[in-house]
Amino acid sequence: MGKFLLIDSKILPDVYTRVLQAKRMIADGVVRNATEAAKLAGVSRSAFYKYKDSVFDYSERYEGRKQAMLRNIRKLKDLEPYIMSGRAIVELPCVDEKGRTRVVALEDGEGRKKVLIIGLGIDNKCTFTHPNGERQSFSGGEFSCAIR
Repeated sequence: MGKFLLIDSKILPDVYTRVLQAKRMIADGVVRNATEAAKLAGVSRSAFYKYKDSVFDYSERYEGRKQAMLRNIRKLKDLEPYIMSGRAIVELPCVDEKGRTRVVALEDGEGRKKVLIIGLGIDNKCTFTHPNGERQSFSGGEFSCAIR
């Protein structure tokens, strides 16, 4: 199927909201496992497992992430001369709290340089080393910067 619908939970059977409650309990560390979460949420284990990968909570937080992603796409457009220059894209050493960030150095045809940080989440920080040896730290939300 693969289609997503945005539906007011008031019109859905209780089982869906209970599955969401169980998923929240697991994510928040309130319970140790799915069996305990299902029991506390008042849903059967089989119903929990049947719907857990198909029921998601939409919140304002996701809307904020969507806006951040759109801002980043606009920034990527500004990087086009660097990416299309034919120059090498160099991966820089990076120390990342969550282990999922990549940092690359880009250069355009006129010698200008940029650093692109990929995968840095809002709750994450990374420190990388410039080609000139200078170290720089970023917190989530920042996407690229000029190299001096």
